[in-house]
Amino acid sequence: MRPSKHLPEVYVGAFVAAGMALLAWMIFEFGNFSRSSGGSYRIQVEVKDATGIRTGVPVRLGGLGIGRVASDPVFNEGFTSLTIELEIFAEQRIPSGSLFKIGTSGLMGDNFIRVIPPETPSTDFLTEGQKVIASPGGSLDELTGDATDALEGVTSAATEVRAAADRLETLFKLLDERIITEENVSNVTVMLSELRASSEQIHAASKKLNPLLDEADNTLKEVKGAASGAKEALSGIDEGMTNFSDTLSKIMTAAGYLFQRIFPAPFSVFCSQGGKPVMHPKLA
Repeated sequence: MRPSKHLPEVYVGAFVAAGMALLAWMIFEFGNFSRSSGGSYRIQVEVKDATGIRTGVPVRLGGLGIGRVASDPVFNEGFTSLTIELEIFAEQRIPSGSLFKIGTSGLMGDNFIRVIPPETPSTDFLTEGQKVIASPGGSLDELTGDATDALEGVTSAATEVRAAADRLETLFKLLDERIITEENVSNVTVMLSELRASSEQIHAASKKLNPLLDEADNTLKEVKGAASGAKEALSGIDEGMTNFSDTLSKIMTAAGYLFQRIFPAPFSVFCSQGGKPVMHPKLA
């Protein structure tokens, strides 16, 4: 029996068909085109940057696909953020309080919506039409932007440090050329020597001054003692004069009384007025 001349074409067709079927399965599987048989519900996520997000991008919770991006991101009214509408499979539930981030996977940097459940278990779940705000960071583009900003900051700081180093080098050069010279160093050495000699002289003079101060202190103490003695002596003299005056007054009074007794009144020479002896008015 002669083999059919069309057999090679059949084999090639079968091989191509198998390849096409395999390619379609791979696209369907890895491209996240699967659909839930039980329908779906939609929620909205508000983000600041939606780079790499487009219709069909997968939504993953714990690494598993739970839905996809239903439409391309759109700006809000103030153009301060973008809204992404997510289509979540009906049998998948997202706990309330979950975080939404834009993640990157694979060597090609494919983006996806990453859902991070809360640390504590929750019995509440997101429902149709709810809107959540995505957490910043997480995507490769944002990390690259942050790294670029940080690198620019480091470059600016390095430039400032370099400029400061140049200024210090100029200052040191000026000091070396104009200030730190042999003549100035010599003058400073002479000045320090003179200051040291003056300090020694002051120290020696202070040693000589201490005995003089002690002697002056002792002299002041003696003068103070002599003044106290003189004051006491003057007090005694004053008291003696007072006593002498009283005694003399008594003597004169007694003498007047005696003359009055000896001589008659017309011939009295002295009389006493107020304790003081005076000439008799008839003899005055």
